[in-house]
Amino acid sequence: MNATVALAPNLGYFDAPIPFRRSIRLSVPAGRLDAVTLSVGPARCAGQTTYRILRWEDGDALPQTARRETTLFAKLLAQRKSAATDELFAADDRTMLVNRAGTTPLASFDDQLRALYRKLASTPPRESTVSPEEQRRLRSLGYLQ
Repeated sequence: MNATVALAPNLGYFDAPIPFRRSIRLSVPAGRLDAVTLSVGPARCAGQTTYRILRWEDGDALPQTARRETTLFAKLLAQRKSAATDELFAADDRTMLVNRAGTTPLASFDDQLRALYRKLASTPPRESTVSPEEQRRLRSLGYLQ
């Protein structure tokens, strides 16, 4: 039996299918809006498929298994996958090919944001209280424990 994992649109996580017997566990990192496809072949062997979604901080709870390197990010055309620079892409640039950070029309905006950040970062935090109702709502969203 073989398993393959792909990130839509049809970008394989691994260069070749992963052979396995009986069962397989795959832990695949993906973004919130990514569509991940798991395929098991031949189809006649596919039994029950279960999955669970963890937050990044819960990843340590997974059992340690053999690691397999992915070549997915080398296949992407986006510059951001190979450079540690600021990024800003237009909403209609779905392939993220044109990084607009630092371009002339946006340079002054970048400078304004940096100045605002420096001002906010140097200001001591204000004392404030959060009502019990707001605490309950924040806790229900996972912001508080």
